[in-house]
Amino acid sequence: MQSGIYLYWAEVLVTSFPFYFMYYQCNKKGNFAVKYVRSQKPKFNYRHLNDPIADNTKWITTHKGPFTQRRIIDLSDLKLVMRTPIALLLLYTIPAIIGLIVLITFSIVFYEDFGLISILIGLLFGGFALWMGIGSILKQSVSAFFNKEVGYFWTSRKIKTEFSDFKKAHCKLSDIHAIQLIHDNSGTLHSGSHRGRSGGSYEMNLILKDSKRINVFTNKNREKSQNEAKILAEFLKVHFWDATVG
Repeated sequence: MQSGIYLYWAEVLVTSFPFYFMYYQCNKKGNFAVKYVRSQKPKFNYRHLNDPIADNTKWITTHKGPFTQRRIIDLSDLKLVMRTPIALLLLYTIPAIIGLIVLITFSIVFYEDFGLISILIGLLFGGFALWMGIGSILKQSVSAFFNKEVGYFWTSRKIKTEFSDFKKAHCKLSDIHAIQLIHDNSGTLHSGSHRGRSGGSYEMNLILKDSKRINVFTNKNREKSQNEAKILAEFLKVHFWDATVG
């Protein structure tokens, strides 16, 4: 009887894996409609900015994979630091913990009843969830540093870091022309509507003088995203292009 219950749950896990994988792929790419949405012309009329750099800038999202939901946690006259909130990092540990539990359960507890197949199931499902969780934590734990003393923008997983620790920075602060905030409502997986949000996500990018873009964060809350982008633009003394309005 007990073995039958274990076998039942093993079958449930095996049959549900394709659907979980499809969800992951949709979430990674935005959703099934993302290619269609990105092929459309943006609603924001950037031409009223009367800026040749804006004309050469792309006005569609750049993000790939999990969002990098940074917030400003340190601000002074000479430096600005953005980091993912601790509460959100803890949330990303859930898939890793579940994966570890599944891996241990199927590899040790169920081994006596099912043998090698239990180990394979544990590695397949537990290993996948563990890999997803650890990958998300590593991505979200990268902080963004804007430092006027050295004149560079860079990222690092170290909480306290100096520019001298790195051989390569993302860009010089003097090369930043504007801050771009755009709205991506292509994802039905991320839809929702309540105070501060209108569905989709909000992506903030650095616009360099050659019109290239560097993504800084992709958040869910419009008001908070606008506020963070305004503060950064004021800190850098550059233009703020808010494509989430008008």
